[in-house]
Amino acid sequence: MKKIVFKYFFDFLEGQEKWLNKMAKHGYRLVKVGKLTYEFEKCNPSEYIYCVEFVADKSNSEIKKYKNFLENDIGYKSFIKNININWSFGKMKFRPWSNGGKIATSPGSFNKELLILEKQNDGMDFNLHTSNDDLIKYLTPIRNMYLFTTILLAIITFVSKYKASNHLLLNTLLWGLILITLFLGIQTVKYFNLVKKYKKDKKLYE
Repeated sequence: MKKIVFKYFFDFLEGQEKWLNKMAKHGYRLVKVGKLTYEFEKCNPSEYIYCVEFVADKSNSEIKKYKNFLENDIGYKSFIKNININWSFGKMKFRPWSNGGKIATSPGSFNKELLILEKQNDGMDFNLHTSNDDLIKYLTPIRNMYLFTTILLAIITFVSKYKASNHLLLNTLLWGLILITLFLGIQTVKYFNLVKKYKKDKKLYE
C-alpha cells in the first residue's frame, strides 16, 4: 500500500533526514519524490536508513557522476530532490557561493540541490563525510549558501519595511520574511561553528 505525503522542509538537510528515518522506523520506505511530495511503500520497521546530501555546489555533470558513483560503486539508492519549489521550465539561477555550478539552469542542475540516499540498515551510521578535511570541504558551501541567502533576505526585508508600513497584508508577509531570515541566520551561525570546529580539530591532529 502506497502512502503519499505533501511536505516542504526549511531545514532541508537535518530536518528532512530525521523525518525520513522516522518514517522508515515506522515501516515506510521511500520510493518516489516530487517537489513537494514523498511517496512511500510499506516495509519492515527500520529496514532502511536515509541520508540527505547537499550537492547544489556541483555542476549538473558532477551531480550525475557523483550519483552514478554512489549507486553503482557503493550500492546506495538515490533520489534527486529540490530545495527550490519552482515548476517552470527554462530557468537560470546564479549561485555565487558554489564551486562547480555557479550558474544553475533548467534543464540542468536547477532543482537538483539535494540527493536523498537510501541503504539497508546494517547497524552502522550513515555518514558520507568522516575526515576533518572532507567535512570542511562539504560544509563550507552549505555555510556560504546560508550566509548569502540570509544577507539577501535581510536586504529585501529592510527595503520592504518602508513600503509595508501602512499595509496589513504586506506587514503580515514582512513578518513571515523576518522569521525566515532569522531561521536562516541561525543556520548560518550553526554551519560557521561546525566549519570552525573541524578546522580546529584538523590543526590538533596535524
